Amino acid sequence: MSHLCDRLGATALLVLTVSSAACGTSGPPADTRSLNGAEGDVVVGSGSFTGTYGSDAIAPIMAAYWVGQPDDPTESAGGPFVNLFSTAVTCNDISVAGWLSKIPVETQVLELIIGTTTVGASAPTASAAAANVAEVNYLFARPSDEVRASSGSVTLNAYTSAAAVDGTVHVTFASGAADGTFHAVYCPGGQEESR
Repeated sequence: MSHLCDRLGATALLVLTVSSAACGTSGPPADTRSLNGAEGDVVVGSGSFTGTYGSDAIAPIMAAYWVGQPDDPTESAGGPFVNLFSTAVTCNDISVAGWLSKIPVETQVLELIIGTTTVGASAPTASAAAANVAEVNYLFARPSDEVRASSGSVTLNAYTSAAAVDGTVHVTFASGAADGTFHAVYCPGGQEESR
């Protein structure tokens, strides 16, 4: 009986493995959180950057979100507000007021307020967000001031309303510079961090 159970168990395991592979469910889990999901769900968004924020090297991007509830949606002329994070921040984490003080203190944050939705359009940096320009700031979750880019641009490479936005960033700060690309996923409850 034990031998028969072992064979049945092995057969069931083989069928399950073959079924999973045939159905395309092998590999990392899909992001089933969608927009505002449960705690512990897969983090979405990505980016790849080089450069420094001041004297700190830019850490790998672990999460990227298009914020759905900015303080003033007209500030960017309807363009996306994007936050890139160096730690595994979730959409739920940024869907509360004052989230900056609640995420890990080592987190680097790059904030992009992009004044266009036109793919291929290059928005030069400005001292404040507006139509056809971009406001780019970096800050840290540990106590620090927001530092604004003094020159450069943000270009949208893809834009799907209320879903995702992709772009390229080339900016310079008073101290430091950031160059790279991002894919930010829409987070409808995500809030602009008010400082």
